[in-house]
Amino acid sequence: MKYHEPLKQILSRTRSHWDQDATRPAVRWAFGKALQCRTPELGAEVYGSENQERTFYHPCKSRACPSYGYRATVQRQRGLAARNAEHPSRRNNPASLVTLIAA
Repeated sequence: MKYHEPLKQILSRTRSHWDQDATRPAVRWAFGKALQCRTPELGAEVYGSENQERTFYHPCKSRACPSYGYRATVQRQRGLAARNAEHPSRRNNPASLVTLIAA
């Protein structure tokens, strides 16, 4: 992989531009959470056995974060596909897709 966590690199390098009072609080919050994603700042779970120990850092759970936001999008799409599969009449009906998205 050429770049490891490129959004975090960009946000950390440009923090002086977006972390100001003039920037909307929601933007500052989302960018700050994205920087903290999967770091010790948000906490972690440690799992171990007799042979090894692994630490899993908590995600930020922000839609703006590429790692967590992508996961949430995929889960939402899978849920919609499963709901469509359960109801054959919804498969090709555009109006039902609008109803599902609004739900």
